[in-house]
Amino acid sequence: MTSIRAEFRLPPRPALSARVAAFVGELAAAAGFSRNAAYRLRLVCDELTANIVEHGYGGRVGAISLCADYGPHCARLRIEHEASPFDPTAIEPVAPYGGPAPPGRVGGAGLLLVRGSVDCFAYEYAQGRNRVFVAIRREEPDPRARPR
Repeated sequence: MTSIRAEFRLPPRPALSARVAAFVGELAAAAGFSRNAAYRLRLVCDELTANIVEHGYGGRVGAISLCADYGPHCARLRIEHEASPFDPTAIEPVAPYGGPAPPGRVGGAGLLLVRGSVDCFAYEYAQGRNRVFVAIRREEPDPRARPR
């Protein structure tokens, strides 16, 4: 497996999104991901880092680190931060498949997108850090598809 790593101090949200996009682009290109797999990885990273900024740090100064390994079959990404402990894998989306949210509860749709976009989604809290792990399998080309 080959690794790449990035650590971000929390810049304004548009700047963070651009830096995450650059990281994901580098990872997807290095791993030989299809456009679809690269898009899914970008969606997941954007959603998780935006949630960390908005809900985890809530405007306070903090850092997010991204570390990825990739090989011939998949890419694995670890997102770490030091905000309050929060396990996104334990949250049940409140409005699955676009249905109405139960009274008094909002949110969770982004985590529904994350779950539907990855092949593995895990969490741990260790040494004062939240660690979210995702993995996306590298798609094999469809032998029936015509070259572009």
